[in-house]
Amino acid sequence: MKTPSWIKKIINFKPTYKFQFLLAAILCYLSILVIISFLIFPRTDVRLKIGDTSGKDFIAPFDIQYINSSKTNVLKQQARDSVPPVLKIDPFLHQQFMQRFNDFILVIQPKIGDVSEIVGPLEQDFFDEISREELLNQLQAANLNESEYNRLMRYSNEKFDNFVTRMSRIHSEILNRQITEENLSTLQESFVGRLINEFSESFFRDIGAKVLNVFTGINTVVDEISTKNARDAIANRVPPVVEKVLKDEIFLREGDIVLNNHIDILNSLYDEATKKKESRKRLKKIITMACLTLAAFIIFWYFLGILPVNPLTDLRNFNLLVINSILMVLLGYAVSRLYPGEELSYVLLVPLVINAWVVTYFISVEASLLSTLFLGVFFSLSFHLGQSYLLTSMMTGAISSFLIYKDCRRFKIIRGSLFLVLIGSLTIIAVNVIFDENLGKIYSFLQHNVAASFIAALLMIGLSMVYVDVFNVITRYHLYDLSDIHHPLIRQLQRNAPGSYHHSLEVGDIGEIAAEAIGANGLLVRVACLYHDIGKSKMPHFYIENQGKGQNPHDRYPPSLSKLVVQSHVKDGVIMARKSRLPREIIDAIQQHQGTTLMAYFFNKALAQSDGKPINEFEYRYDGPKPQYPEMAIIALADSAAGAVKSLEEPTQHRIKAMVDSIFQERLLDGQFDECKMTISKLHAVKESLIETLTGIYHS
Repeated sequence: MKTPSWIKKIINFKPTYKFQFLLAAILCYLSILVIISFLIFPRTDVRLKIGDTSGKDFIAPFDIQYINSSKTNVLKQQARDSVPPVLKIDPFLHQQFMQRFNDFILVIQPKIGDVSEIVGPLEQDFFDEISREELLNQLQAANLNESEYNRLMRYSNEKFDNFVTRMSRIHSEILNRQITEENLSTLQESFVGRLINEFSESFFRDIGAKVLNVFTGINTVVDEISTKNARDAIANRVPPVVEKVLKDEIFLREGDIVLNNHIDILNSLYDEATKKKESRKRLKKIITMACLTLAAFIIFWYFLGILPVNPLTDLRNFNLLVINSILMVLLGYAVSRLYPGEELSYVLLVPLVINAWVVTYFISVEASLLSTLFLGVFFSLSFHLGQSYLLTSMMTGAISSFLIYKDCRRFKIIRGSLFLVLIGSLTIIAVNVIFDENLGKIYSFLQHNVAASFIAALLMIGLSMVYVDVFNVITRYHLYDLSDIHHPLIRQLQRNAPGSYHHSLEVGDIGEIAAEAIGANGLLVRVACLYHDIGKSKMPHFYIENQGKGQNPHDRYPPSLSKLVVQSHVKDGVIMARKSRLPREIIDAIQQHQGTTLMAYFFNKALAQSDGKPINEFEYRYDGPKPQYPEMAIIALADSAAGAVKSLEEPTQHRIKAMVDSIFQERLLDGQFDECKMTISKLHAVKESLIETLTGIYHS
């Protein structure tokens, strides 16, 4: 069966950068829109809890019937209290009474036969002494005296056994009944009636009454589970107390303490309001919010696009910005559920500060200020926080961004949180004084500010490590580590190719200045230049900067072999970088710093030796790719300019300018800058910066 063409198109579809960018933007928009839809009709009780002070008058928009949970709970508790506890016979008490009764019977039984036949004649005296003592103890326990016992012993064994059998049966029947403090006296009276029926002699009746009174008693405990079930069943049958608030009635005044019945009314108000909202009105409001959100997105992305470091030119940066924005909005939504009271506006500074630090850390301070401003406006409108929060969020976001602008190492973030506590506290005091809001709770707000600052710092450090792994982005913190000249790859280049190493340092210096001139990442350019020629450490003597005054080995080899050797330094460098797990940007610098330029020396040499045969120019070009973004184009131009100027015998200012101009025009006409997303004006700015810096180096 032949596969349809449209399925083949789907299978073979390779998303372009614009498609991926558009998809990420749509997902971000839809995600935030979904969150907004939960905030369109917020629960009216979400901002208040019992014990809060009401910040405004609450007026019933319509008649509200609500269940007064406090009164209902009182009635249910009264119903529970009316149910007596459910009792059960305690096995331990039952066994204890039975054991004591059996021990008594065992001791007072007349001896059958001679004890010496059982224990031996030598132990007879000892046994008699022990038995005598135990007998007296049992008689005392049963409230009997020795004369009553002696009289009982004068009866025949048959009568005694009959007495014991009947007493055991009566005792067992009594203990199998639930004996409580209330019915104990009644049961004891019933003992007498049973004994009259069982024994005709008054002596047996008297002895039996004493024994039963002693060896029976309260044997019940409360059955907790059965009692709870019985009381819950009764409580569940209690009807709820329904009360009513009339339309336009103020059920909670400004300044009042929020009580339980206020929460009941607010919950019922929300439920009724949700039911009364017509679907058309809800849809209309959602569409309105969607349009406003879309407008905000367009404005936001427009301003991002005109920033000096535009995150929209790098899909990874854009994806990071999108994911981080969604996470911060979700974090704000979660915080609003955990802290619905007045402290919400200060706890909401946590996602704001995290966003400021993350975007500054990974992208730029300009993008951080812009995204934090929009996030603060979003929180202010979504949670109805007012102008005080908007002012606090703007100041806190700006301070947070600039705290780690120049140095974003982790200890700086922790130190920055301390400074943020100080500035944030002053801001909170000033804002509350200016707007005369909750002056009595400033101390509580300051506590939340301190906690928010340190929590934000810890979450920022954790998030940064996750983002580095997930988005494979390089941070200034990582670049500082890579700039260490004791890195194994740099040390290898120093040892094997010292000329290439010093050339890399020079390229890094002039490239960083050129990058900063157009707002590109100067630190990335400088660090990437350190590694761009590490492949030359494999065969250093094939490169002129490492040859000194010795013979050039290329003089002995045909150009077809020489060009392969020179091309290999790019491939070797990429292999070494990947083996050392260097970031993608560093590998890009190694791959792209030569672009697809022509190795003119070897190409012309091949032409001279070809005897008129055609030579394929593409065989004498580097494999590329061409520079893909501004930093790579700067490295490529700085690399060529530094090497060419160094080869000048007399590097005068005029010659330096002419040489850099020539290289620039040659690369421009060769299309080497076609894919780097740079304007001609920025390319010229880079060229002029290189000319100025190189002139300063050679004429200082």
